[in-house]
Formats: sequence, structure tokens, C-alpha cells
Amino acid sequence: MSGETVVFKVGKSVAVRLVGECRLPRGTRVRERWEGTSIVIEPVVDAWPAAFLASAGTWDQPVEGPGRNEPPRDPFCTCRKEPEFRPPTRDIVQRHGPPIARPRPS
Repeated sequence: MSGETVVFKVGKSVAVRLVGECRLPRGTRVRERWEGTSIVIEPVVDAWPAAFLASAGTWDQPVEGPGRNEPPRDPFCTCRKEPEFRPPTRDIVQRHGPPIARPRPS
């Protein structure tokens, strides 16, 4: 299936006239991408493929969830080991004063 078509301008956009067997229904959403030196225009499919839906639920072995045998981690920590608390050194206390004691919530 090949043929020639025309590229034209509509306002500030460029359009392609699809003719013959390549014609799509009006209002069809399409995806465009480069494949080598060719531009591929294909309809966007929002549904799952039938083969995938047919295979759903056929896995008969248990699936272990992530982190099952691991301690909870801080999601914002980029290190593997949790940082240890270190009391302020004498140098910091001399420059900035002792830490402020805050009342504990009751």
C-alpha cells in the first residue's frame, strides 16, 4: 500500500492529506514518529491488546511484592545506609552556642 499525497499548510500547522486506503476516520487521534528517514503516522490505540487481556490472570505462581523482607526506607534518602545521628562537636558549640532545648510534646 503506497501512494503519493500532498503536504499543505493550515494556519501555522502543516498537514498531510491521506488518500485511498490510508484514509482515517475524521477526528482520529494519531501518533507521529521518525523511523530512520521516514515519518510514520499511526492511530493512537487506548485499549489493551487482546492477547494481553487473554493472558491476564494465567500466572499461577505467587508474586512477591517489593520490599517484603526489607526494613522501610526513607524515599528521599539517596544513600543506602541511614545517616547516623552525631551530637554537635565542641567547635560547632563554640561558634553557634549550645543546641536549643525544645519542650517535648505531651
